[in-house]
Amino acid sequence: MESNIAIPHLHQFFGVWAIYEQHGEALYSLATGLDLSIHLQSPQAAAARERGANPAVPYVTSDGIAVIEMDGALQKQESSLGGTSTVGLRKQIRAVVKSDAIKAIMLKIDSPGGTAAGTMELADEIFNARKHKPVWTYFEDLGASAAYWAGSQADHVLANASALVGSIGTYMTVRDTSQAHAAAGIKVHVIRAGDFKGVGTNGTEVTPEQLDELQAMVNEVNSHFISGVVRGRKMTSEQVQLLADGRIHPSSKAQQLGLIDGVSSFDDALTQLSSSLLRRQRMSDAATPERKAATVNEIKAGCPGATDSFIVAQLGRGATLAESQGDWLKQLAEDNAELQAKLTEATAKADSLEAASKATPPVANVAPGVAPVAASASDAAYDNPKAKWDEEIGAKVKAGIPRQRAVQMVNRENPGLREAMLSQLS
Repeated sequence: MESNIAIPHLHQFFGVWAIYEQHGEALYSLATGLDLSIHLQSPQAAAARERGANPAVPYVTSDGIAVIEMDGALQKQESSLGGTSTVGLRKQIRAVVKSDAIKAIMLKIDSPGGTAAGTMELADEIFNARKHKPVWTYFEDLGASAAYWAGSQADHVLANASALVGSIGTYMTVRDTSQAHAAAGIKVHVIRAGDFKGVGTNGTEVTPEQLDELQAMVNEVNSHFISGVVRGRKMTSEQVQLLADGRIHPSSKAQQLGLIDGVSSFDDALTQLSSSLLRRQRMSDAATPERKAATVNEIKAGCPGATDSFIVAQLGRGATLAESQGDWLKQLAEDNAELQAKLTEATAKADSLEAASKATPPVANVAPGVAPVAASASDAAYDNPKAKWDEEIGAKVKAGIPRQRAVQMVNRENPGLREAMLSQLS
């Protein structure tokens, strides 16, 4: 019990792995050949404990690119055998996403993969970071299995010319040592509650049924791996399934297969990302031009017929020409609505008077011997101002001018007619 407590996160070494097999075997051989009592007192173990308590801080380039390194085997927590913590990586990514000073993220990966546990969460973290900032991946020498799963979630994926990329697949090992124990005269009994409890216990036989169950578990984990690559690389499930045979590929072949987007040096990759940021900034600036307040002359020209009070109000609030024109159109619409209301009211009055006149013949209200009062000059000029106003508007509309614009033009060209019409309607 005490030895287990002394080994931090011992449980993470067991279970399903997504790691390039050669590195997995090497890691297993290293772990089984260690004298743990000596190893746990070594500087490497002390350094791992320190890193676990204080996650690494990414370095940031002068143009705001945070470089996050993923080196060695990936496991949820720091290991004294080397590698990188996926939990620590997620913390780094969250920190740079929140920083306004950081404009983009470059994941620099040199890893054979690692445990399946924690990898899907890391992949999701990387993919979600793309919603906030550009995220690029650079595979330096090795990007295999779980490391490829995570790295494939970036916007753009590059690798150096000598890199090996891919190894899409998941596996676990179980050893049947029953014959070795039998040869040594040892028989192991597993007292179990549950048919699959104690599978792989040292000295016991691994049955076909147990192997089928373990295979189903590996397949389930691997399905998440496949889905992650489909999402990150924007490939179909069928395309990824064809590549998910565990093989690893040189970077040139990986590019042909669609596993990466290009081959370059790391310095060139940083330059490409920096150039991409500049292009994005230029496009953003072009899409959002600088706000400029309109001048008096601009408002007069862009809002024909605008009153002095309207112009002063627009200048006072620093409105742009487009904003002033919008407000002027809104005011014209309100004026037109008011005018239409008056027209409706006047029409109703006229209909009422016409009905009354038909019922009772009109009687001239003129004293005997007194001549009727002559119409005024303004009334004589427009026998029916409303009809004349409608006629002039109708002519402009017929000529292709929108009605609201036609009303504005008639009122400006013949203000006397407008006044006579309003007088007629009141």
